[in-house]
Amino acid sequence: MTGPKDHDVKKLAVILLLAVLGPSLLLAVLAVRSLHEQENSVQRQRMLLHQGASDDLAQDVNSFMIEVRRHYQQLFDQLLQENGPDSLVAGFDDLVRARWPQASLGCVISETGTWESPRLDEKDSRLKEFFLNNMGMFNGGADVEFFLAPALEFAPVGASQPERRVNLSTGKMQTLGYAQRQMAEAREPLDSDRETWSVSKGEAAQEKFNLGKEISPQGIRPVLESRSEGQVGRYLDDGLHLLLWRKHSAVPGRFFWVELNVTELRKDLAQLVRRAGEGPRASEVFLALLDAGGDVVGRTHVGFVPDWSNPLISTSLGESLPGWKVAAYLLDPLAVQRTAHLVRLTIWVLTPVLVLAIMLGSLFIFRDIGREMRLARQKTDFVSHVSHELKTPLTSIRMFSEMLGQAGQLDPSRRTGYAAVISREASRLGRLIENLLSFARMERGEARYQREIFDLGRLVSQTIETCRFRAEAAGLKVSCRVDSLDYPCVEADPDAISRILDNLVSNAEKYAPEGGELEVEVSQGKATCTIEIAVQDRGPGVPRRHAEKIFEKFFRIDDSLSYGIQGSGLGLTLARQIARAHGGDLIYRPRDGGGSCFLLTLPALADTVVCAENQDQEET
Repeated sequence: MTGPKDHDVKKLAVILLLAVLGPSLLLAVLAVRSLHEQENSVQRQRMLLHQGASDDLAQDVNSFMIEVRRHYQQLFDQLLQENGPDSLVAGFDDLVRARWPQASLGCVISETGTWESPRLDEKDSRLKEFFLNNMGMFNGGADVEFFLAPALEFAPVGASQPERRVNLSTGKMQTLGYAQRQMAEAREPLDSDRETWSVSKGEAAQEKFNLGKEISPQGIRPVLESRSEGQVGRYLDDGLHLLLWRKHSAVPGRFFWVELNVTELRKDLAQLVRRAGEGPRASEVFLALLDAGGDVVGRTHVGFVPDWSNPLISTSLGESLPGWKVAAYLLDPLAVQRTAHLVRLTIWVLTPVLVLAIMLGSLFIFRDIGREMRLARQKTDFVSHVSHELKTPLTSIRMFSEMLGQAGQLDPSRRTGYAAVISREASRLGRLIENLLSFARMERGEARYQREIFDLGRLVSQTIETCRFRAEAAGLKVSCRVDSLDYPCVEADPDAISRILDNLVSNAEKYAPEGGELEVEVSQGKATCTIEIAVQDRGPGVPRRHAEKIFEKFFRIDDSLSYGIQGSGLGLTLARQIARAHGGDLIYRPRDGGGSCFLLTLPALADTVVCAENQDQEET
């Protein structure tokens, strides 16, 4: 025969079945009909994933190049400040290479195209090659081609990314690279008294990078006049050359050029790409940085070798690294088919999964019901324990009161002992009633505290001294030590803090009398402006699995009346709630050498002046 509660549970199960299973089956039917669309959606999402990863890395690379330019600006300003204009012009090559490993050469060119520094040496192949390759550009030669990066002051991070078009029918992203290529109308002659070299073979053709823009007849000269810094990329016979320039009002009429060490730059960019492979999408996307010749500069996965000429997505880096691009490849080309298969499989197993979900939901419901039943049982046991707790001191008080009534038949020592028992049992009864009232107020959210500023160490000493008699009567040797505190005062309810200590001492009386000792230590907390109170005994301790449960209301490790230890299961619960209401906490931890340690932490008052004034008032 089933009761009303069983009937309600079955009714709830039927409602869950109709409310969840029916719509789920309908959803499965619709999903089967739209399976093809789902597969296309998965493929589009994969394309977007690779597109986003490629764009992000391209932006990181462009940001890196911008930081290189900013670093050169800062370095130039430092060198100018440290050496002065004349010394900087004379020794610029040595100074910049000594301070910047990425710089392979530095030179100073006048605004008329004259080579000023360093001194030209026919034997120095490094200077000779740079001179032959670039003096045509410095002089405004008509056959010079270059790629000009945007100015920093007008180009936010990522501004040098190229325009991008996506062909959704094929899923391929096409990038339109472009370069600002300009030529000058005529070259400025070098000073006749300076050492010169022939420039007839210094300029290599760059037809493969001619991307369709008209070449300006004004060359680079207008750019140099309008900007204080910039970056120029040039393709010569041996590949890409990157040059930075800087001009400053303190050195008028001169441009300070630096050629970057592309080999070192490739190493730095390879590290940047490798770090990109450590991100959350590393297992799904393979990224590579390719130079203009299609050679790999860096990759996110070292052991994977795709068809480099056929990326899924590619993003050009624009003028910051002309001809270079970030390419994204499928780590697993069959992943799309497997994903589509997974979608089908998911749909076909959807129904049993939903049934399982209903079963699990029912299990959770039954678990909640069981939890409520356990709580009800704990409340019933609590009432039994409280009744027993109230009955025991009342019985003792009544019995010893009757015995005191026979005063003529008792000697003075017995009368004193009986009176002490009555006092002790009355105190115990008062503590129990106070705990019950405090718990009721907390459950209703009506707990109120009369906060005041006081010396916590002094309160602890007074409270422990009050509890000393009954603790020693239980067989405990009580000791209390208060360390010197930087912040001795707290702002709290002294009665509530005393109640915490009283409950902890009472807990030791019940569970740790055989340990023979109870130590209370007050010390400065590990955190700033906190005070810690450790109440320690040598009792049996608390099993690790119960270290937090002992603070739950009504919880007792052994809840049977035959356990032999009286208690309501509220003392530690109230103590922790009071501590947390004051901005502190109460925790349990095992004591070294055996036993228990309850650690009470309270925030100290940082205002030492107010604390000192309050202490003076207490003393007076």
